[in-house]
Amino acid sequence: LHHLKDDIISRIEPDTSFVELHQQMHQALGSVLVAHDIFKGTVEQAVSEGVTRAFCPHGLGHSLGLQVHDVAGLRHPDGSAAPAPSEHPALRLTRILKPGMVVTVEPGLYFIPMLLNPLRDTSLPVNWTLVDQLMSCGGIRIEDNVVVTENGYDKLTP
Repeated sequence: LHHLKDDIISRIEPDTSFVELHQQMHQALGSVLVAHDIFKGTVEQAVSEGVTRAFCPHGLGHSLGLQVHDVAGLRHPDGSAAPAPSEHPALRLTRILKPGMVVTVEPGLYFIPMLLNPLRDTSLPVNWTLVDQLMSCGGIRIEDNVVVTENGYDKLTP
C-alpha cells in the first residue's frame, strides 16, 4: 500500500479534485486485489461492484485544520454543501485542492468479517480461501499528511 499511497500523493497539485483522487485510490486498490489473487475478476469489476469499498470502506482522507477531522471538507469555499458522492458516502473531503490546504492521504485494506460478509452472498469472484487466511490480519491503513503548494505538494510526514 505504500506505493499506492505515494502514487496518489504524487498526483496532488492545485485544482485537483479530491473526489477524483479517491476514485483513483479505488482503481489502484482494485489492482492490488487482482494482483494478489484476492479478487479473481477485473479491476473494473472490483470497483464497479463495490468490492474495493468492502475492503476499504472509508474515504481516501480528510482535511486537517483546527481539528483532526476538519469540518470544511464537505463545503465549497462559499460555504455551500459539497456532499460525498452516493457511491462513496464515507468520503470526508469533496473539495478541489488549493494551495495551503492540508489533507491526509490514508488508503487502507481491511479483512473485517462485518464488511466482507455481504460479498459472500454474491457470485463475485472473491478468493474466499485466501481472504479467510488473511482475516486474522485485520488490515492496514497507511497515512501521510500533505500540504498543497503552488506547484504541487509537500509531504509533512516521513
